[in-house]
Amino acid sequence: MSKYKTCWFLSILIIASSGIVKADYDLQFEHYIDDGSPTPYVDTFNAIGSTDSNVLVGYDSNDVNQPSAPSSGDYVQAYTEPNGIHVTKDYRPLDVNVPDLIYPIKLFAFDDGSVGLTGTAYFDLLNPEALDDVPPEALVILTRYDGGVPVLNYDLRDPNNHSISWPIIGVQGEHTTIELRVIKECLRVASLYPEDPNINLVDYAVLTNGWMQVGPLDGDINGNNITDMNDLAIMVDYYLRNCNP
Repeated sequence: MSKYKTCWFLSILIIASSGIVKADYDLQFEHYIDDGSPTPYVDTFNAIGSTDSNVLVGYDSNDVNQPSAPSSGDYVQAYTEPNGIHVTKDYRPLDVNVPDLIYPIKLFAFDDGSVGLTGTAYFDLLNPEALDDVPPEALVILTRYDGGVPVLNYDLRDPNNHSISWPIIGVQGEHTTIELRVIKECLRVASLYPEDPNINLVDYAVLTNGWMQVGPLDGDINGNNITDMNDLAIMVDYYLRNCNP
């Protein structure tokens, strides 16, 4: 093939490809419980951010409803709930310049014997390579709640957090809420003092108030459960900036 035909072929390919609409990211998670039985109970959840202009806030035609629960047997479920609809594959509209998406994921477990499931609950990221599709200035943080109280943050950019687990005892129904946040670093820093979008000494005061403390505190910008130099470094990057879109 001549170089002119090659250039023409590549041009047509690029033009054709530009018309393809795809999600900017599709993070695939698996929730299961190991209670010592031969087969663990498994369910999946997809968090999708898309620049497709047809994707809507809340329930969208692209979303996939959670299938009906089985009539018998032990099982688990993982879903978010926009407008009262149980969704296990959730598309959210994404502006790559201002990523700020929150997926509250409810985790359920049911025991056919009505005594509850006891063992270890797992929530795993199945395709960590998809993090490369998330806007590079976005933090990707899981927060695990117990009874509505944040227990731990997990920075998904850290490979050590691609599989998280915790013990459960006698669970029959909702046992954990997992909040997935895809949020721009600048907006995360600005949220330290939400009344003012400018990054200044007020935000610095909030950060230092929890300095070297452990847990999901306000000053823990990057979600690694400690307020330290890593969080300060992020703040310095955006100091005196206005984080309004």
